[in-house]
Amino acid sequence: MRSIRMSSMRGSKFQCGNTTCLPFVNLITTTIMKCQMACLAQIYCRAASFHQSTSNCELFTDISNEIPHIVTDTDITTMIVIAGTRSPPEPTTTTSTTTTSTTTTSTTTTTTTTTSKTTTTTTTTTSTTTTSTTTTPCVRTGTYSQSFSSGDASTAQCTAWSSFVVILNCSSYSSIRIFGSIDGTGLSVSNSVVATVIVVALRTNATYTGVSDGYTWAVGSTACGLEISSTGNLCLCSAGYTLRPCHGASFGGINGPTCGAASQTISLSFQ
Repeated sequence: MRSIRMSSMRGSKFQCGNTTCLPFVNLITTTIMKCQMACLAQIYCRAASFHQSTSNCELFTDISNEIPHIVTDTDITTMIVIAGTRSPPEPTTTTSTTTTSTTTTSTTTTTTTTTSKTTTTTTTTTSTTTTSTTTTPCVRTGTYSQSFSSGDASTAQCTAWSSFVVILNCSSYSSIRIFGSIDGTGLSVSNSVVATVIVVALRTNATYTGVSDGYTWAVGSTACGLEISSTGNLCLCSAGYTLRPCHGASFGGINGPTCGAASQTISLSFQ
């Protein structure tokens, strides 16, 4: 289980003219806790700022330049990761077996009128500690692929979608591709930063918009369920490449209508 401890500064934000003070990720989260979760999911995140009025969450890496430039802003809460409190990026299980050392000393004394004899026997058992560590690797390569029937509710596809996004637990991803039976090539997100933030947003139900490969990608959870779209919009019927398996018959579509679309297979792969 991943975890971090963060110190919280209400009414404070980072501000300076140096570009190193700029956040490396901006995304929309509904609560301050989801902003903290987004920082937890990014292994290189060292601090986060949450804007109450806009729900904007800013993630920072090197905070050496930010710390001296903190100013007052009642709308913002800034949280800094406490050094040494982040757990490893992949879950580990450690089992230790210890045999406690024991030392026993016995003394026998025999005395006569002319001789005093003392015999001492010491027995020592050495302590032995054995530690074994098992590391569960993160899921870096995976594909969600389901067949959708025009006009039918996508109940099973929604269940598969919900189960799939939670296993995407790596700290970074290099690319994403959405494709299907209508277009086997599809569209790709080759910008690794955008791809990584998209995965984090899918896993944490956060809202994010980013540009890669000439398309504006939108991710978020709305009344239409958790969705990813190349149209730059969420919960709309804009034509394009959209996947929203938990919105019944309006499950999205590939290279065409995304509401009431024809029967097709939609796939989303991550690397």
